[in-house]
Amino acid sequence: QAHVNLKCTLLTKVIQQKDVRLLLGDLMNLTGMNVGLEVHGTICNIIHLLCQIDRDFAISNVIDHPIVSNCLRIIQTSDNTKSTVISALFLLIDLLLTNEPFPVHSYGQISNCVFLKSIFELVENNDDDEEFALTLIKFLLSLNLRFDIPRENPIMLTLVAVNEQISCRELMERLILLFNRGVDPIECKTLNSVIKFFKDLFGDQATTSDALLFDSDRRLIVEIISRELADRSFTDETTTEYLSLLELILRSRSITVDNCTRTEDLQTSFRAHLYAENCLKENRLLINDILRQHNWLTTNDMPFYL
Repeated sequence: QAHVNLKCTLLTKVIQQKDVRLLLGDLMNLTGMNVGLEVHGTICNIIHLLCQIDRDFAISNVIDHPIVSNCLRIIQTSDNTKSTVISALFLLIDLLLTNEPFPVHSYGQISNCVFLKSIFELVENNDDDEEFALTLIKFLLSLNLRFDIPRENPIMLTLVAVNEQISCRELMERLILLFNRGVDPIECKTLNSVIKFFKDLFGDQATTSDALLFDSDRRLIVEIISRELADRSFTDETTTEYLSLLELILRSRSITVDNCTRTEDLQTSFRAHLYAENCLKENRLLINDILRQHNWLTTNDMPFYL
């Protein structure tokens, strides 16, 4: 590992040289030229590797380069091989996870409903290709981290707009599977990207979730949340994310006393959290908010936190 780190350090110093960066700029320009599909994929792989080694290179030399628009074109070009599209997706994921702003033009392209629709279509039409489908979903999750307001989120708006043309069922099932396994493909340190996606689905008065999820999906999501609440410690900050998602689902009124299959399990978890001295304050507040709005989840021996 030390040997690898040393090589990366030396490579970073090489990348930082002005003449090398000019040459890399010329290399990236080739993605906009007719040099062959495999060459485009190879260039994206090289720049993807360099971005992972040197984050500053991604921010100062790549994010505002035409290679971003070229990657979007590669993804939308039907005659490109899957391996070339995957290479372009990985490079875009690198840039999205820098959290640095994109130029207005390329940001408009990447959040455009036509482009997003093409991504949804690729997910639905490639359900038999695990690597390709997972890379597409990883791209959507990394892009979704960029949007804070669900009702203004272009991903959610496009999902609703194309719902009658594309079922997006494969996307929903894969996201629920990741949620059930507790897997976050992005491995974001500050936020679970899968939970964030579901919170955005339920965050616009349930309009998006109503269009995309079955009743059985909602019940399954609540069952998963119930299990996670029971398994996690009272001081686990991820519990707050699960409680926040549960509050949004319950607020949508799609889960009620009549169809909730985990009422007793939720009550047990709520009671345990409220009695625990080391329970996070934010979690206590969320639980009490849920109980005030949905009194069918309360029990006589459940202490309220004031």
